[in-house]
Amino acid sequence: MRKEGLYLINQIKTKLKILIEENLKGYILLSVVFIAGAALASLQNFQTTEEEIRLYLKDFMQNVISSGTNLSGTFNVSYIGYVKIFALMLLASLTVIGAPVVLIYTLFEGFSFGTVISCLLKTYGVKGVLIFLCSMLPHLIFAVPVCLGYSAYAMKHSVKLITHKNDLRSNILNPILMCVLFLCIISIAALVQGYIEPILIKLIAPQFV
Repeated sequence: MRKEGLYLINQIKTKLKILIEENLKGYILLSVVFIAGAALASLQNFQTTEEEIRLYLKDFMQNVISSGTNLSGTFNVSYIGYVKIFALMLLASLTVIGAPVVLIYTLFEGFSFGTVISCLLKTYGVKGVLIFLCSMLPHLIFAVPVCLGYSAYAMKHSVKLITHKNDLRSNILNPILMCVLFLCIISIAALVQGYIEPILIKLIAPQFV
């Protein structure tokens, strides 16, 4: 049983290594697009005032201190969010217009990320970095490379539909199997969001109430 488990892990590692090598250019492209979106966000003037952000976070932190957080509920919400993202990427990989969809979505995600970071730094300064380190960075360490990796695969497969005529397995079954594989991997990020970040947030919450 142990040997079978090790064999499966080694097979997954090998498959991921091949995927990274085959989709490296797409991964780099999407990374640049994501960073560009974040940079655009930092140049925007947001209508939300610092006071509104402070009030929202204060209420949130007070709720964390008094009531705690539903760890399993947080995990479920996080994982469902990833399922929705990967479902969109799967659909993109199965259509000839999927590549631009992936690029636009990645730009949007980068912009959203940059918006959050800009608002935190604008409102709290150095303390905003502390919020980022405790409530975002732990899961992003896993989520960003995994999501960009699967998005790169989806984009490349979409382009292949135009340039190559493959069989049913290559066109449909392979993308579905890749989606399942990446969903298994992204569960690590959801676990961190659900069971580790709430503990870290509770530790720093008194500083923001």
